[in-house]
Amino acid sequence: MTRLGRTWGLAAAAVACVGAVALGGCGDEPADPPGTTADVAPIGELAGATVPLEDDEFSTVLALTVETFAEGRTLIAGQLDLARAGDTAEVRLTVDGQEERSAEARQAPGGALVIACACEVDAGEHEVELEARSSGGPVPVAARSLIALDGVEYAGESEDAAGPLPPALSAAEIKTSPVLVTGSAVSLAEASVAGAESADQSLILAQIGSTKPTADTSGVALQAGIAGEEADRLASLTAASTKIDAFGLGSAPAAGGSVELLGNVVGGGTTELNLISLIVCPCGLETES
Repeated sequence: MTRLGRTWGLAAAAVACVGAVALGGCGDEPADPPGTTADVAPIGELAGATVPLEDDEFSTVLALTVETFAEGRTLIAGQLDLARAGDTAEVRLTVDGQEERSAEARQAPGGALVIACACEVDAGEHEVELEARSSGGPVPVAARSLIALDGVEYAGESEDAAGPLPPALSAAEIKTSPVLVTGSAVSLAEASVAGAESADQSLILAQIGSTKPTADTSGVALQAGIAGEEADRLASLTAASTKIDAFGLGSAPAAGGSVELLGNVVGGGTTELNLISLIVCPCGLETES
């Protein structure tokens, strides 16, 4: 068992070429970063403040084009952090313009609204949207995130729909407070596990970004773990608005345990992050039987 943080130098070196792959660096032929799985392809968006939500109709706050292969389920999760304490809003997920009825929304322990589903989606490309409206008057939004990962499987279905998180998730956190990331590992986010889980594995999906145009997320290496045990990196991708890493661990966190995300700047230097999303599901990748 590898303890979180003790092999940080190795973890950082393993993803040092992530940002350079798209530019043809780190060798003449593109290659997947060491420690990643080529067929794991999370997709996500992460954004800061937006115009206030209104209470007349749902509006789109984030959107993704998601390709699915009808193997296993598609995990879709959105988070909405309201800027003012006491404000309320409604959220929903739509797939190809239709509300996803299997998605459930809750208010996470940290106060953000979280909606997620282990959706059954036909193979093909689909337009997925996170939509929201206020529950009374204009409501400003501090941050929002949307992420999807196709081909996940759950050990069992949740029989209890009550609790602080949708059954598709075991932990969720979205942060907007600034974190200065340097060459040494620093804690970026921590999420508490809600409810009792019977799963034998976990997937951790992390997104980082910044509202500052000078911030460079591509050079930030991430590491995640549960109760101090380091998770395996499955994918590391850099998109226009966010850097996304997916991690897997062959165990499920106990209720009340913590999931931690660490980060450092590869090769030194500093960058400031003020958008960080962390979600955990009691699921694993679909395997061939």
